[in-house]
Amino acid sequence: MMRRTKWVVPMMFYDGDSLCSMKYLQLGHSDVDPITEEFREEYAKIALLMFYPFRNKNDLLLNKSHWNLFERELNRYNNDETTLFWSKGFEILQNIENRRNLQHNIEKREDAVTRNTRNRLPTDTARPFENNKDTQEVWGIIP
Repeated sequence: MMRRTKWVVPMMFYDGDSLCSMKYLQLGHSDVDPITEEFREEYAKIALLMFYPFRNKNDLLLNKSHWNLFERELNRYNNDETTLFWSKGFEILQNIENRRNLQHNIEKREDAVTRNTRNRLPTDTARPFENNKDTQEVWGIIP
């Protein structure tokens, strides 16, 4: 094993849907159903991958659970104790949750331009770039 001569910043892909809403985590409850346990494990794994330093996959586990490590680090952060989890990471996770809630719970207002504009073009015909059955779906490397 050799020490690197230059810093390396890992690149992560996050599709926006992998991180479930915090309401499904039942924070503060210790006895939860198996579905909630799955949500917790997936959420903790993604959060730890993004904001916790690690060299191998086992560094992201505590007692064979991602959630146990995440919860320990969250409790340390909330108690103003030293944590390896990047403190800004908790703020980013909260901002993701806040943004998701705003997008789903607020009705978009119609502005004056939209309200006072009449569309004279037919709206029932598809544009060339919409719903084209000849195009193939594009898949990413990560499902």
